[in-house]
Amino acid sequence: MYWLRGPAGVGKSALAQTLAMSLKDEGDHAASFFFSHTAPGWSEGNQLIVTLAYQLAINSPALQSFIPKAVKEDSAVLTASNTVKIQKLIPSQNVLGDFRSDLGPNLAKNLL
Repeated sequence: MYWLRGPAGVGKSALAQTLAMSLKDEGDHAASFFFSHTAPGWSEGNQLIVTLAYQLAINSPALQSFIPKAVKEDSAVLTASNTVKIQKLIPSQNVLGDFRSDLGPNLAKNLL
């Protein structure tokens, strides 16, 4: 996980976008999120966990059943606290162990 912070206008988003594209080209990109001070809900991280979970499901065939199953089991998870979202939507290391062989070595390593 990479976390960039600093004053507005110094190039954090450009650097992060370049890094995300580079990791994707190498097969090491699982998900990315960019905070925005101009978009409602995106500056506080309200969409962070749901966005990361969605991208994990899109980018990893091994996880495509995990996240929809979590939502089906508890549809309120999408509006729950970030702590609950993390617990239910982001696979733990124990769960990832079940999928590790399907993820590929680089993606599995970077998710852990």
